[in-house]
Amino acid sequence: MFTWNDYLSLAERLATLPEEEYKRTAISRAYYAAFCSASAWYLKRWKKLPKPRNPKEHLGSHEIVWAAYQLPRHAKDRRYGKVGSLGDSLKQLRVYADYKESFPMVDLLTLDDQVQIALRLARLLVKNLNGIESGRSR
Repeated sequence: MFTWNDYLSLAERLATLPEEEYKRTAISRAYYAAFCSASAWYLKRWKKLPKPRNPKEHLGSHEIVWAAYQLPRHAKDRRYGKVGSLGDSLKQLRVYADYKESFPMVDLLTLDDQVQIALRLARLLVKNLNGIESGRSR
């Protein structure tokens, strides 16, 4: 049976292939493994996502999910905030992978480096979700 973590496994396999399109897809799949896991977990736990504080603020579903984890009501467990900030960082990499011709800091980090960063961020995000779910100490 499919789970969102299957996307992370796929991302890890794609990351080993030499072509740029596979590496970009690896970043995208790592992001969606994290985003869909975080979104589903939040909805399961809290039943709905919060609305933006400013009704004129137009946030996309991705921004709403990551912002939800950073709400003050979750301040007692820092893993919530970590999930939100890791998700924001991972989303930035995914936007470059999906929509931009080149990556930021290309002279400092190779595409392989950025793929590995995306994979690490996704794994850490899922680890934090699992920690919240299990109630392990923060």
